[in-house]
Amino acid sequence: MTGKKMSKKTDLRYTCSVCGKTHMQSKGFRAKKIEFV
Repeated sequence: MTGKKMSKKTDLRYTCSVCGKTHMQSKGFRAKKIEFV
């Protein structure tokens, strides 16, 4: 498994409640699992 990473970078997008535009985070971080509480 050379070159392939086990964890993926996060791709978090959120929508502004004021203007309604969708924004994306500037830099993703590597994680195997993300949990929202």
